[in-house]
Amino acid sequence: MTEKKLPVRTLLLWQIRVTVLFVLLGAVCLYFCSVYKWFWVLVTVITAVFLFVILWYLPRFIRNYRIKLIGEAVIIENGVFIKTTHIMPYSRMIYTKFFTTPIAKAMGLTSISLKAARSSIIMPEILVSDAVVLLKLLSKGGEE
Repeated sequence: MTEKKLPVRTLLLWQIRVTVLFVLLGAVCLYFCSVYKWFWVLVTVITAVFLFVILWYLPRFIRNYRIKLIGEAVIIENGVFIKTTHIMPYSRMIYTKFFTTPIAKAMGLTSISLKAARSSIIMPEILVSDAVVLLKLLSKGGEE
């Protein structure tokens, strides 16, 4: 059995993404604060949610994410509040697809999508070298 955890770079990538979204949303809200005074409440709520996500939720989500390759299936465990486990047998897998964004590519990360007949699993960014090893293991049916 092979077990993989997400790299620290994945946490940094998601923190960058959330920060960009926060800055854009905050700029729009601050623009409207001059017109509508109650928008300050919205700015405060958005800032609180941003701090919660950056400082508490994302680190725990990345820490709890596990990818296990056993003899006949891929098992993915994740979740912070609600723990979920996805099991995808190799025999049901139709294809595997890698995709990346420009920032992830600059950081040496790629995402993986596993597709089966009636389901699909999208894994967050992992190192490109780990993704290549994972693809080789999946093509062999999990045999090392």
